[in-house]
Amino acid sequence: MNIYLSEIILSTISSIFIVLSFLKFDMGILAWVGLVPLLLVISGKRPVYGFLFSIICGIFFFLGVFHWILEINGYTLFHHALLAIYLGSYFAFFGLIFCFISRRRGPEWALFSAPFIWVCLEYIRSNFLFLALPWGLLGHTQYRYPPVIQIAAITGTYGLSFLIVMVNAAFASLALPFVRHWIPVQKSPGVIIGTTPSRPLLIITVLSVAFTLGYGYVTISQPFIGERVSISADPGKY
Repeated sequence: MNIYLSEIILSTISSIFIVLSFLKFDMGILAWVGLVPLLLVISGKRPVYGFLFSIICGIFFFLGVFHWILEINGYTLFHHALLAIYLGSYFAFFGLIFCFISRRRGPEWALFSAPFIWVCLEYIRSNFLFLALPWGLLGHTQYRYPPVIQIAAITGTYGLSFLIVMVNAAFASLALPFVRHWIPVQKSPGVIIGTTPSRPLLIITVLSVAFTLGYGYVTISQPFIGERVSISADPGKY
């Protein structure tokens, strides 16, 4: 029970870190490490545990990041809970798929796959018929960092989300060998779980971050081309 309690706490810490990355807290830097506790918790777990711990993280995240909706007349805590459970299910399916890969191929492969799984689910959530809700994407947390967001001109917001999850996975890969003694990994027969970080993941992550920042700094250093346009607004009308 104590083990599960600690894992629930870590999952909740992930949700708190990600919430703090968004408005109104605006601590976007936390998004780059916010998922690490969750990734450590679910690495090597059975899919059912990955589902449960991830939906806990997702529910608390959406309860927090959409707190402003409570100001709408007629919108109650019951509606807010339903919203959080529905949107939290995307986190749950992330954990489910992540753990399925982790159990079959090992946590290292799951961490490598994490950004692909996350972005696919963000895309589905943003385009799923009348239930589509393209708010609260991880890439949205970086709007205060111009060198980082320039890459969105090529990849869109999903590219930023991909990079953020990749960095989180790389940090989790570095930390995983040191936390195995108190976050148990449930290994499947035939799966070899390494005791060192995943070198391919670390190398690709470093190169991706370097390219993103390099592209960003080059882009913002370019002079603006075009004519200046003057605009005005009457404050009395707003």
